[in-house]
Amino acid sequence: MKNILIIAATKKEIENLKNIEAEGCRLEYLITGIGYKKASDAIRNVDLLKYDMMINAGIAGSLTDKYHKGDLILASKVYLEDHHSKKLIELSNDFTELVQTIDQISQASILTAKEAIKTKKDKRRILKNYPEVEAVDMEAYPWAEVTDRHNIPFLILKVISDNCQKIDLGNLIDQTDKLMIPVRNLLKKVFVKI
Repeated sequence: MKNILIIAATKKEIENLKNIEAEGCRLEYLITGIGYKKASDAIRNVDLLKYDMMINAGIAGSLTDKYHKGDLILASKVYLEDHHSKKLIELSNDFTELVQTIDQISQASILTAKEAIKTKKDKRRILKNYPEVEAVDMEAYPWAEVTDRHNIPFLILKVISDNCQKIDLGNLIDQTDKLMIPVRNLLKKVFVKI
């Protein structure tokens, strides 16, 4: 029996991922809260060695014209927005390779920002400092860092929710259920193969 922790920032992101049939797997769910600090704090309350795999699922903003609302991406690299150094974790393990064999999902480099990227000015700053980054979230990096340190297979699945400018937060929250459907559908396929 494989123990898998599914991590998301909000209840809305996790709701569509519950009750997925996963024969031979025990799924647990964790809502961290929104933001880098809350995600980092949530790690302290998790018995990491209890899990065989972890998945961070949720929404992200697109920094390029390549991805549009509703597109599903698999993070291949995750950066942390840091003014002192470029922090990067590459995500390549049997778990990410399995997802690629199931579905030809787009791989992307993502950045975990410590604050919401809401304006064109914010977006330009990120792209200037991290030109290889294609999407931004606020929670993935601390989980990528700890799973990398403990050699726990880790997957980051994000659905594009916006283009990082002129964000209507109320509308975004209302649409989260619908946006998470592609993640649910992919995870159903993944859990059959594990």
